[in-house]
Amino acid sequence: MSRFVAALLATLALASLSSPASSNDPNEYIREQHAAECQRQGGTYDYPKCYLPDRRNTSEPADACDWACQLVLGAIGLATARIAYCRANPSKC
Repeated sequence: MSRFVAALLATLALASLSSPASSNDPNEYIREQHAAECQRQGGTYDYPKCYLPDRRNTSEPADACDWACQLVLGAIGLATARIAYCRANPSKC
């Protein structure tokens, strides 16, 4: 049993030496993690912000649904609302 306790204490001692909490600045570990994640996503990290590249596709138009598309969607919405109303109130349709 004493070997087990000694091994456990030795493992805990080694783990505490390598833990991020033992560094001079406890927030430095968090900053390093943020910087690594930012760089993994292709951005640049300038504390406290991560600047990601612009991922918008420039070949698509800015407004994918123009006024005609909105008019059609509105008509579909009105028809759907009328059908629902008539199903709820069959005596009024």
